[in-house]
Amino acid sequence: MGESGRSGPDESDHRLGMGPVSFGGPRFVNLATGLWPELLSRFISGLSPAESRINALGPSLVSEVREPTHSFHVGIVFPSEGGLVGLIGGYCVLDEVEIHTFFLHPDWRNRGVGSDMLRRFLSGCQLSGISAVHLEVRSRSPARDLYIRQGFSQSGLRKGYYGPEWSLDGQSDDAVVMVYTTGKLISPPDPGQKLMEYLTGGRL
Repeated sequence: MGESGRSGPDESDHRLGMGPVSFGGPRFVNLATGLWPELLSRFISGLSPAESRINALGPSLVSEVREPTHSFHVGIVFPSEGGLVGLIGGYCVLDEVEIHTFFLHPDWRNRGVGSDMLRRFLSGCQLSGISAVHLEVRSRSPARDLYIRQGFSQSGLRKGYYGPEWSLDGQSDDAVVMVYTTGKLISPPDPGQKLMEYLTGGRL
């Protein structure tokens, strides 16, 4: 899974409430469009082998971004700071989202960026009619506390799911399955498309 399961983003306030994105501040882009797949490939090549390995960031991810089916991938971009600093990706099926990747470059962690962008992502889910957001996270990951603060709750546990090869310290870990519910009971047509429009349209 990415950041949600492997590397913790950072601190945050609780749940929703971000205003418009300021000029030069962080924003979302659709990684499937324009030159973004190539820029994503360059971004991944600049990571350490360990970061790429434990976060499952590699050529297969770039291929999925280039030819999405039910998947979505949005980049976290700082125009004033040179471009791509992270991404959120996963699948949208009917009115539910499953986050597989939530990754922020190590240089941008613990600066409030990851928590702000996750809050905006959840705001987009709520506005677009998504009823639930699912993810899994390592039981020892700092990201687990972030998700709890953002309103996620534990819905399951997979004992020993992450083997030693998926960690920086060589230890196995459990996967904590978590869910965020938006309270939406009736979803509009194609909430996944509406989600992308909200995220990349600069309205969050």
